[in-house]
Amino acid sequence: MNYRFFVSLMVGLLASACAYTQSKPPVLKIVSPRGKQNVTQARQFITGITCPGCSLSINDSPVKVYKTGAFAYEAKLIAGENSFNVVAQHANKEVSEKVSFTLNASAPVRPVSNAAISYIKIYPEGNIQLIAGDKVSFEVKAFPNSIVTAMGQVLHELPAEGDSSKMGMYYGSYVIQPPDSFYYKNITVKLIAPTGETVQKNAETGISIMSPYASKVVRTKGRLAHLEFGLGDDRLGGAKIGYLDSLIPLEVTGKIGKDYRVKLAPGRTAYIEDDLVELMPVGINLKPSLTGKWTVSGDERADYVRVGLERRLPYQSMQTVDPSGIVVDLFGAVNNTNWITQLQSVKEIAAVDYEQVADEVFRIKIRLNHHQHWGHSIYYEGNQLVIRVRHQPTSLQLK
Repeated sequence: MNYRFFVSLMVGLLASACAYTQSKPPVLKIVSPRGKQNVTQARQFITGITCPGCSLSINDSPVKVYKTGAFAYEAKLIAGENSFNVVAQHANKEVSEKVSFTLNASAPVRPVSNAAISYIKIYPEGNIQLIAGDKVSFEVKAFPNSIVTAMGQVLHELPAEGDSSKMGMYYGSYVIQPPDSFYYKNITVKLIAPTGETVQKNAETGISIMSPYASKVVRTKGRLAHLEFGLGDDRLGGAKIGYLDSLIPLEVTGKIGKDYRVKLAPGRTAYIEDDLVELMPVGINLKPSLTGKWTVSGDERADYVRVGLERRLPYQSMQTVDPSGIVVDLFGAVNNTNWITQLQSVKEIAAVDYEQVADEVFRIKIRLNHHQHWGHSIYYEGNQLVIRVRHQPTSLQLK
């Protein structure tokens, strides 16, 4: 090939690649808050992720973007509605999202003075999809000394014990029954006052039963898919179990607001946002996967533990300090491993072991040669789980 032609070709390809990169719009994902938030504290945070190298502003004020693309902004609210316009920019292109908080000034809680219902709270919060056995809890503020019911259940009034703020507080719950089959149900609370007067009020949110004809399986997508322990939230998002690779199927057992509740193992559930997964076709059923043979090997930079599986499974990893090691729990896995090949090319991994710690919870244990961890990552190659363990650097001197 002519040298000048080759150089011209490479320059053209690089220019095309740069032009393509510059033509792509920036990425913007708001982690917190999720939707409109009613809050009682003036100090709140807006957190999220954008592309590394992108510039970010909130209400025209520049916000620092860290090397990972993460950002956090402290918002100081005033009473009433507070709106924020989040804008990410890169190469003359921009994307934006709006978030809002409503700051409710706290006022002394007083008893309801007539036959009325002040408010209704349902837990879990938000529009929810449930299955038989799930429990819905109610909190109602209403006229004291009344009979209050929700979904046919009588709610119990909390004893005031001399505290006027507790007067007229009613609590109760309802467990979803197998015969329940409503698609969507508004929660109506009924009050019968001591005078016989009757009042009804609907909650702002409702519940629905998962249809037997709906998809029961979702699959992770993208690089940000992660599992959370519960529905809690703060400026960094909910407490995370860990990040997952893409294309991992998860069994859905319910939905609360934007979060799917998924089954990891018998008696073990987690939550994942709906924009981090995609629905799979109806009729797919997930069964436990048997574990297969292992291979432990290494190259110039890292060691690798490869575990054969019948399908991709969700996982959680932890680091141990004394002794130093890595523990990975595979959910939906059943032990069938009878062969482990460990090659002499490994440098950081001292030994590997496994244990079936619970029904469909298979634990991989990796013991390291050094006290200091130097990082690890987990991903899939087909249906083979790969745990990559970084070597200790040759030189530990700081430059």
